[in-house]
Amino acid sequence: MIHISHAGPEYRIRCGKWTRFEDHPYCGPIFLDRKGDPLSQQPSSIDAVWSHVSAWYAQGKQFESLGGEKWAKYKTDRHKTLSEVCAARRAATLEPKP
Repeated sequence: MIHISHAGPEYRIRCGKWTRFEDHPYCGPIFLDRKGDPLSQQPSSIDAVWSHVSAWYAQGKQFESLGGEKWAKYKTDRHKTLSEVCAARRAATLEPKP
């Protein structure tokens, strides 16, 4: 018996050199090279890309289509902190001075 399974939709994620992956419904992300083939060496379990993928999964695996590519849309804890800092700075500059 031969079983061929489609790996899942292809996405891009902004994190280092592993930016392209297929989201397999059972196996999770499979990182790809420029040609769309699986990388011979997938990221290790301590690679920073996993915090990005985990944040994307936790936030409902949303994506945005740009230029024919599906980009993962998410914020890591670091992104959230930076957004809060920037918002606080903007608010401080908008406050009237005595």
